[in-house]
Amino acid sequence: MLNKALLLLLFALTGSPSGEAPVVAAPSALAVAAVPLRAELTLGAWQGTLIDGTGARRALEVSVADGVRRDTVFGYLTLLTKGREVTVRRLGRVVGDDLVFELREGGRVAVRLLSGRLVGEVVDPAGQLVAGGGKLELGRLRP
Repeated sequence: MLNKALLLLLFALTGSPSGEAPVVAAPSALAVAAVPLRAELTLGAWQGTLIDGTGARRALEVSVADGVRRDTVFGYLTLLTKGREVTVRRLGRVVGDDLVFELREGGRVAVRLLSGRLVGEVVDPAGQLVAGGGKLELGRLRP
C-alpha cells in the first residue's frame, strides 16, 4: 500500500507516463557544437575539401591572418586543381555566426566554426574559385 501511494505521489509530481519514448538527440548531433564566432578563432592555416555543384572534390587551403579592424581577417584561399593553384585574397568579416569573404559579382564564401572545423558554402557566380558554388569543410593545420 505504501509503495502504491509513493508511486501515485511521484506521478502527481512528474506527470503520468504517456507511453511514448523520450526524444533523444542522435549522437552525431551531440558531437557538433557551434561556438560563437570571433575572428581570432579562425586565425592560422586550414586545409580541406571544396565540393562543387557536380560533386567534384577539390583540395582547398585557407590561411587566415589578422585584419585591419576588430572582427575582420585577411583570407588567402588557395584552390589546388589539376596541378595548378588559384589563390584569392579577400577581407573577411564576422556576420552573425559566420565569417564571410566577399567574392566578385555578389559571390561569397561563408564559414562557421563547428567542433573545431570550418564548414560552409561558396556562392561564386564569377567563377573565382569554383563555377557556381559548392560546400567546403576545413580542418586546422596550425594556429
